Amino acid sequence: MSEEAGAICILSNPAMPDLVKLGKTTNLPARLKSLYGIGVPVPFQCVYAKRVATTTRWSGRFSMNKP
Repeated sequence: MSEEAGAICILSNPAMPDLVKLGKTTNLPARLKSLYGIGVPVPFQCVYAKRVATTTRWSGRFSMNKP
């Protein structure tokens, strides 16, 4: 598995005030643009972003599906 520099981020959307999106990306502007489309009335906003040396290290830490 290759390790890529990028950012961990917290995104929010005023149309969904009770939800936040946690994730990782290597291109934050492109990720924000990709989330704004059919079914999303307003664009997501980046609440927090932190550059990291490797996004791979963070991928499992955001999973909310773990028991």
